[in-house]
Amino acid sequence: MTTEPTTLLEKQVYARGLCTKAVLTAELDPWFPATEQESALEEVARRVCAGCPVKDECGELALRKERGLPRDRIHGIFGGLAPHQRIAAIQARRGVAR
Repeated sequence: MTTEPTTLLEKQVYARGLCTKAVLTAELDPWFPATEQESALEEVARRVCAGCPVKDECGELALRKERGLPRDRIHGIFGGLAPHQRIAAIQARRGVAR
């Protein structure tokens, strides 16, 4: 886990993330699919994330930003992680922090 301040982490992710260079449309955004092809599109996002130089930082950034959100507000693929994976990671961290 990286311990960089969130603002520095955010700058790294947005500057170097492969997803920031992807050509997306409102209908075909693999990181936030809103169609019946959701699982296929999410797999595209995960493949891009797998080769991203800031994959771990992106996942960490999402965990930090989503930490206090209700489950129904956690969407999309970040750092190759689906919402249910990030929810589990957030819950695990809470268990460790107690």
